[in-house]
Amino acid sequence: MLTAVYTPGNPGVSGSTSTPVTVLVGRPAATVTLGAPATARADATVTLTAGSVPALPGDYRFVLVDGSGATTTATVASPTGDPVTYPTPALAEGVASVEVTFTPTEPSTHRGAIESTTIDVARGQTTTTVVLPAAGKAGVVLDAVARVRVVDPDDDRIPSGTVTFELPDGTPLGSAQSAPVRTGPGWAEYATDHIPASPGTVEVVARFADTAAFRGSHSAPATSALTAWTTSATGSLASAAVAADRSAVLRVSVRADEAGAPAVAGEVRLVIDGAPVGDPIPVVAGAAALTIPAGLAVGTHAVAAVYTDASGVFTDASTAAVTLTVTPVAQSPGAQTPGAQTPGARPSRGGTGAVSVGAGAEGSETADPEVDGGSAADEETAGETPAAEAGTPAGETDDAEAGSGPDVAGSGAGGDPAATPVLLVWVLVGAVILAAAGGAVLLWRRRVLARR
Repeated sequence: MLTAVYTPGNPGVSGSTSTPVTVLVGRPAATVTLGAPATARADATVTLTAGSVPALPGDYRFVLVDGSGATTTATVASPTGDPVTYPTPALAEGVASVEVTFTPTEPSTHRGAIESTTIDVARGQTTTTVVLPAAGKAGVVLDAVARVRVVDPDDDRIPSGTVTFELPDGTPLGSAQSAPVRTGPGWAEYATDHIPASPGTVEVVARFADTAAFRGSHSAPATSALTAWTTSATGSLASAAVAADRSAVLRVSVRADEAGAPAVAGEVRLVIDGAPVGDPIPVVAGAAALTIPAGLAVGTHAVAAVYTDASGVFTDASTAAVTLTVTPVAQSPGAQTPGAQTPGARPSRGGTGAVSVGAGAEGSETADPEVDGGSAADEETAGETPAAEAGTPAGETDDAEAGSGPDVAGSGAGGDPAATPVLLVWVLVGAVILAAAGGAVLLWRRRVLARR
């Protein structure tokens, strides 16, 4: 409140006092400056600036609401009165509002101030194309690449995200890809892991999904003609000749004629003299072993194999025919036909089928009169052989002979006519021993008679 008082200088003049006047004294208001871009890229930060006029020390409080409704607050102090900066978090697409409030350090000198603005935040536009060769192979990863590019030439951010490869009807081809195989300023390339199961024409579309920073896009269809891998098959015999009662083995090898082919799969089937035999068997690691059954007719046979792949990834193939010679079944060394007689053996009486071998001379010889004290030996002339020494006439066997030497077991008309090889060896050995013994006895007797 103010009052004016007049004091006169002359004695004849009187003084006076004015009516009191109330005067309101206020603080000057500071001006706040706020710097923000009019537009910004989604999922990117923005740097805000703020200052006061006059330049006063104080605090700046920022309040940011982005297009998604998320609110962020931050306070930046300026102890010297210099302008401040504030980097925002990544902004969502939409209109973001920014407000800054300035509070002076000395509020008694100046009043605070508020300023606000908006930022138009947008995601980057993209384009997607598919790079696909006109021809390819089935059974291996499709050589397809999706190229995603940012439309804004000034936006050098890499369009990271997820790409799916699909048929035009939306059927996925392989799994979604989120790791680029190549990148550059403003672009990225993604490759598929799809493996076509069979030959034919494949049509591919690539789709780049929306991200926080970029809008999605999809390509136009690209077409590739996929063909099968050509194959060759070879076959070899483990043995070129085999007995009629034995089986044989045809080893088959199947391989792809072109580099880069997957592991050969499929089946092979045996072919003998142009006719398929048995069931197909699978090819494992490019190989298979086919069993040629026993019982083929004696002679030569053309043996081959036919390879097939039901999936069509590999072409069918056939091996060149190889010649298999089938020989007659070899007879066992000790086998004899029915009715045949073992050498050195004599049939025994009684029709039992047993064959007695090597009945020794001593087994049927009469005693020597000289040796035994008799004189009948004087009447024998040199070179004569007693009836006992000459052996029993053909077809006759005395009781001593019937029980001497090993027998080859028989069973009469119902027995097996062939002796086993082992038993035959023993029979032959016994016959040789008995024959040698008989010869020795004869030689000894002649020497005795000669001395007489």
